[in-house]
Amino acid sequence: MECAYCLVDIKSRASTYGVGTYLFYMASYIKQNNWYLLYIEISRTAEQCYSYTDDNSYVHLVLPFFEKIEEQNVISLLENLIPTYKRVIFHFNMPFGLVQWANLFRIVFPYSKIICTVHYFSWCFILNGNKKLLHEIINGNKDCHPRAETIYSGFVENQNSFNACDRIIALCQFAKDHLINDFGVNSNKIDVIPNGLEPRIEKPKKYEYSNHPTILFVGRIDLVKGVHLLINSFLEVRKSHPHALLYIAGDAKDSEYMKSCENLTNRVSFLGRLSRSELLKLYDKADIGVLPSFHEQCSYTAIEMMAHGLPFVSTNTTGMKEMLDITPENRLDIDEDNFNCKMFVQELSAKMLRLINDINYRNKSAQLLFNQYKREYTLKRNFVRMDVFFSKLYKV
Repeated sequence: MECAYCLVDIKSRASTYGVGTYLFYMASYIKQNNWYLLYIEISRTAEQCYSYTDDNSYVHLVLPFFEKIEEQNVISLLENLIPTYKRVIFHFNMPFGLVQWANLFRIVFPYSKIICTVHYFSWCFILNGNKKLLHEIINGNKDCHPRAETIYSGFVENQNSFNACDRIIALCQFAKDHLINDFGVNSNKIDVIPNGLEPRIEKPKKYEYSNHPTILFVGRIDLVKGVHLLINSFLEVRKSHPHALLYIAGDAKDSEYMKSCENLTNRVSFLGRLSRSELLKLYDKADIGVLPSFHEQCSYTAIEMMAHGLPFVSTNTTGMKEMLDITPENRLDIDEDNFNCKMFVQELSAKMLRLINDINYRNKSAQLLFNQYKREYTLKRNFVRMDVFFSKLYKV
């Protein structure tokens, strides 16, 4: 089908991590279908509307936040930048401000379709994925958290945004269930389409015991990612493996975590953001991965580890739980009501040590996760699911 496809996103730190990766692969899917592509970037720093063409010949329309724009200016730009197609799709990658933007876009293209991919729920960052506390807030208890009013207002805005969409892409079953049960979204307009990546290897390597096991974390170095707990767990691992190495790949400039590891300069390496080729070498080098997150939808890092046959330890939080259903022994339970840091660190280090010490178990975990990647998380599988999604959008 002929189509003008507009990828809409707020430029943020997430755009350089998971959301940015998602947009890259969506662009590949759009190109494969020979659709016209326009990037629409909502920028916190922009003072006026403008457009530019990137090195791949894609056109970008940069818009300030809604309160700064002149609506007629945006309308004129959209009319000039989007060819006259029968089918126009605005694909939002954030729920914030969606209703306002969608209403404006539909002035120009009244029959356009509005879709949204749910990459995250904002309340998860504030509440560390504590859904029970969220339920207290949305049920009227404004005294249970100092930011309860902010969380509630954000929840209501997101609810209005989700209900304004023609269809929604959830990256995991957790997200779909949450949208239905808590936001009241009609289940018929939600598709679960996990992220996907291209294959890297034909089969996992055979791990062997090492006196200097290499542990890998990749991602944003935020509190919600549990890096502080990982560092403390690594200290426990070093009691039996003093030559163990911990590589942390992700933004860490002037990080408090770096200061906490000043006495471990030869054992803990903060590598910063790595190039793609450097990161792939690191996956090949590592013995185990660790992702002690409090909130994930469908982690690209977890998929990368699966695709490389790298067994990893993570948590039962939000969408991560279903990613480790195949190896539940490598998954930590997070007690939302009575979270205990000391106990979490002990359990995390114990699971890391099992993967390090039990080579047969490590190889078994690697194979199980690699097989799951081939079933559920390849880019080819993702594109097939996208085909089904768009056939529903236009009821082809």
